[in-house]
Amino acid sequence: MDLKGAEIRKFKEMGRIINDNSNKQYPLKVPHYQRPYKWAPENVEKLITDWFNHEENSDYFCGSIVTVIHTDQPHDLIDGQQRFTTLFLANFVSLMTLRSLVLSTLKYQGYAMRFITLYDEMLGSLQHVILLDSDDSSPTSLSGLSKIKNIIIDELSNGNLDAAIETFNKYFSMTEIRSLLCNRTLNLQYDRSSFNTSLIKVMCALDINLENEKDINFSTDLDEDQIPYSTNEQTYVNSIRTIFESIKNKTNSEIKSPSHIKSIQMAISFKDIISEFIDDVKVCIVQTGNPDDAYTLFEVLNDRALALEDLDLIKNEFYKNYVLKSDSKVGEEEKDRVLQELDDKWVNEIFNKTQDYEKKLITFLAVGYITGSESIKHDNSKGFRDALKNYFNMYDSNNRYDQYKIAKDFNVFLTCKKLMEIFSLKYQKKDLVALQAEYSTETSEIYKTVHLLYAKDQFGVLLGLTNFIFRNIESISPDFEISKAKNVLEELLKINHPGSGLKYIDLHNTCTTQSKSLWKVAIMAKDYKAPRSFAISLINQHFLSSSKVSICSISVELNSQLNNEFESWLRSWRYTSSSKNTLSIRILFARLIKMSLNRSTMKLTTSTIANTISQADVAEMQLDHIEPIKVNFLAENKYFKHIDRERFVNELGNMMPLPGAQNRDKSNQPVMESFKFFEKAGLENHFILTQTRKLFEENKVPSTDSLDFYIPTEGFFEERKEFLIDMFKQVVS
Repeated sequence: MDLKGAEIRKFKEMGRIINDNSNKQYPLKVPHYQRPYKWAPENVEKLITDWFNHEENSDYFCGSIVTVIHTDQPHDLIDGQQRFTTLFLANFVSLMTLRSLVLSTLKYQGYAMRFITLYDEMLGSLQHVILLDSDDSSPTSLSGLSKIKNIIIDELSNGNLDAAIETFNKYFSMTEIRSLLCNRTLNLQYDRSSFNTSLIKVMCALDINLENEKDINFSTDLDEDQIPYSTNEQTYVNSIRTIFESIKNKTNSEIKSPSHIKSIQMAISFKDIISEFIDDVKVCIVQTGNPDDAYTLFEVLNDRALALEDLDLIKNEFYKNYVLKSDSKVGEEEKDRVLQELDDKWVNEIFNKTQDYEKKLITFLAVGYITGSESIKHDNSKGFRDALKNYFNMYDSNNRYDQYKIAKDFNVFLTCKKLMEIFSLKYQKKDLVALQAEYSTETSEIYKTVHLLYAKDQFGVLLGLTNFIFRNIESISPDFEISKAKNVLEELLKINHPGSGLKYIDLHNTCTTQSKSLWKVAIMAKDYKAPRSFAISLINQHFLSSSKVSICSISVELNSQLNNEFESWLRSWRYTSSSKNTLSIRILFARLIKMSLNRSTMKLTTSTIANTISQADVAEMQLDHIEPIKVNFLAENKYFKHIDRERFVNELGNMMPLPGAQNRDKSNQPVMESFKFFEKAGLENHFILTQTRKLFEENKVPSTDSLDFYIPTEGFFEERKEFLIDMFKQVVS
C-alpha cells in the first residue's frame, strides 16, 4: 500500500502534504463518481453541538478523511467529503462575517484598532476558500492582498476614511467577492462541473452584513432572475443557514444581554466562536499515492458507517468504474454529462419515492442479475459491493466499461423498479396477496410464483426467477430499453389464452414453464435450501454474460428429494402462529379448490366449474379448525375427546379453508354443526367438503349427551389427513 502518512489535523491543514516542509496548500477535489453533498441540518447541528459540549481546552476529533495526493494538482477527496464540505462552508461563513467586520471597523472609528487583526484573519479564511495566486506581484496573491492592508492603513493615518473604504471595496465588495468565487479556483472542487456551478451559485448568494445596528443580517436569497435552487443546491443553503444559526445561538448564550449590544459586537463574538470551532475540530487525514489504496481504506472506514447510505456506495461503484475504465479518449465534460444523466435516472426514476424495502429488493435483484452472483443476500449490502467488484474486474483497457454498458446496468435497476410496480410487490400483507393471486383465475403462473416466493421471504429464490425473466427481456432488448421491458413485464401478468393478444407468446410460455417448476420446488421443499439450490442453477445460467436462455428442469434426484420432503413435512406439520409452511398449506388449499375430483379414479382434474368463492371472501380466507381448538364447556360432550387431542386438532386432517366472516360466525362450533358454515362459504358441492362429510359419516360416534349428535373419532382426522396429502401430491404433480 502506497501510504504517504496519517496525521491529526485541523481544517486549514488538510490540503498540505504530510512530511512536506513547504507547507504548500492544495485544493481537495471530489471525484466524478462521489455522491453530492448530502448532510442534512441535523447532521451539521450535531457536529457543532458535539464540539460545543466537548471537554474545554481540548481538540474535538470528528472522524477521518482519505485523500490521494498528486504532484502540483488538487488532491482527490475519497472519504470524508461530508465533514470537509461542512468545515469548508463554516470557513466561508467566517470569511463573510470577517469581511463585514473589517468594513465596519473602517466606518466606526471606535473599532479602528481592530482593523489589522480582523483583516489578517479575513485573509486567513480567504486563502482556504479560494486558491490565491502564487505570484507575489499579483494583486490577488497573499502578498498582494497584504499590501492592500498597508494602503488602507496609510489612508486611515492620513484621515482619509472615504478613500480607505473605497480601497477596501475595490477588492472586497460583494461584487468582487462573487467575482473571485466565479473566476478563481475553490479549495473545494468537484470533477463534475455541475457540482462546482451549484456550490459557487450558493456561495455567491450568501450575504452577511452589519447594516442593522442591533443584529447580524444573514441572507441566501437569489435574485429574481435567477433559477431557483436545485435539491443539491438547497442542501448547501440549509447547511450554511444551520452553521450560522447554530453559532449565533452559541453566541447569544455567552452574551449576558444580547439585545443590548451592537451588531458589530455581536459579530466579533460570533467570529471568535466560529473560528474556534474551525480550529478545534480535528480529523485523521490519511494520504495515499494510489487511488486503489484509497478506495480500500474508504470501504474499511465506511463498513459500519450508518451516515453513508448503502445506495450511494453501490452507485459509486458504477460511477468509479465508468470514470476509470471507459474509453480514455472520452473527455471530462462528456463524462460529466453522462454521469449527470445517470444521476437523474437514479434519483428521479429508479429510487424516487421508494421505501426501504423497495430499495433493498430493487438493488438485490439488479446486482444479482448484473453480477450473476449466487452468494449475495437480500439484507447484506456489503455483499452487493463485493459482487460488483468481481463484476467490474472483467473490464480493462481491452474491455471498456463505457457509457452504453453503464446505461444498460442502470436500465436493469429501473427494470427491477418496474417489476415491483407492475407485480404490486408491497411490504404489507404479502401472505394475503399471494393467496389472492393463487385463488384468482385471472393471474398468470408467473405472477403467482413471484408472489409466493416474495411472501415466503425467499428472495434468493426469487432472484433465480427474475434472472430468468430478465435474460428473456435481454434477448428482445439487449440494452434493456425500458418501454420494451415494461411491455414484457405487463404481458407476464396475463394468462396466455387465444384471445389474450400477447405479443411475446414464446417468451411468456418459456417463463410460465420455468415459473411452474419454481412454484413446485418452493411449495414441496421443507425449507429454503432446495429452492435456493435450484435458483442458483438458474442464476448461473442467466445473467448478463450468458449466451442463451434455457429452461432449468427439476432433476430426477431433486424430484425424489422433494417428494420425500413434501410428504414428511405435511405429516409433521402443526398449526401454530409460527408454523413453518403454513402459507404453503393455504396455497395448496387454494389450488385444490380450483380443481375437480374424478370419484371413480380419485384423480384430480382442472375444474370447469366457476369458483363460487367471491374475491371479497378470498381476501379473508383463513385456515379453519373443523374441530375447534377451544371447546364450550357447557356442551363439552359434543367435542372430540382424546389424550392427544391437541395434536389431532392442529394437524392437517383438521384444516379447512374458510373466509373470515364465516370463520367468526362458526366460532367454537363442534364438527357436526360446522358443515353449514362451509356450505355458506360456497363449498357446498366441492369435493373437499363432500369428502370431509363422507369421512365424518364413516368415523363418528354418538355424543354421550344425545344419540342424535355425533362427534368424530381419531380415524376421521387420520383418514382426512391421508386424503389431503394424496390430493396435495396430485396438485404439485
